Amino acid sequence: SRWRVAELQDATATLAFTNGTAQATRLAAVRTLGALGADETKRLAKLIGSDAPAGLRIAGLESLARLDPPEAAALGAGMIAGGQTVDEVLQTFLNREAGGDALTKALAKARIGKAPAATALARLQSIGSSEVRLMEYLGKLAGVKISVPTYSVGYVSSLAKAAAGADAANGKLMFTAAGCIACHRVGAINNTGIPFIGPELDTIGNTLSTERIIEETLWPGRHVKEGFSLLQVTTKNGNVHQGYEQRSRAKDVILRPLTQAATITIPHGEIREQTELGSAMPAGLTANLSRQQLADLIRYLAEQGRN
Repeated sequence: SRWRVAELQDATATLAFTNGTAQATRLAAVRTLGALGADETKRLAKLIGSDAPAGLRIAGLESLARLDPPEAAALGAGMIAGGQTVDEVLQTFLNREAGGDALTKALAKARIGKAPAATALARLQSIGSSEVRLMEYLGKLAGVKISVPTYSVGYVSSLAKAAAGADAANGKLMFTAAGCIACHRVGAINNTGIPFIGPELDTIGNTLSTERIIEETLWPGRHVKEGFSLLQVTTKNGNVHQGYEQRSRAKDVILRPLTQAATITIPHGEIREQTELGSAMPAGLTANLSRQQLADLIRYLAEQGRN
């Protein structure tokens, strides 16, 4: 009944906004307020802007994003501008339907600086974000190109010839500079227990031609390796999940999110929409490399597994 729901909301709010409440209980209560649809937007906004622990503030942002997306986005934009828990703020809006658009609008109003825009863009690229409008806006603010050349056989052939005489040692540096190292393993690099987003590249030069390496680097959506096609699942309550689908005979969807090692199970009855997004690798990661630097990068990749 409405009375029982109201009673539950009041009890939850008491736990959420009482400083003496145990941290784990308070976190759970703050997150629950959004799910319950409680009219606590003002107190959540105050919590987000307070000096409370970062985890508690992010929990408040997650709930507010359900209750009042524009207000949550405005506060989130302010946190990004100040360099506060950028990863968590971005993930909050990526996990909500239309969250990316709301955050883009809020960032435009907040007029954040070049440095925080560059940081946010780099983080989005490293987690394989598909929020094109948000990334384009941040790229514009940061002065970072994210455009790619138009595909043509002639362009690929020309770059392959340039790569044949390029500097692989400098290409290794470009592998880091372009952000490739965040998503692909080469050698003994580890990722603190979280699986790399993209395929391992230890033997790429032995399995793919230089031309194919160029295509997969500049236009990642042209060829998506089996098992690395990104699936987006939107639930009936507006939550958005992205990850690699794990094989299962059940109707439920089992995903391995890009930013964690553990899988999640989304019950079939809660799913509203499923969309195949293709490659998790954003286009334009190499847009700020000169032609010579790009040729060096291709040479470095082409040498992996050939020695």
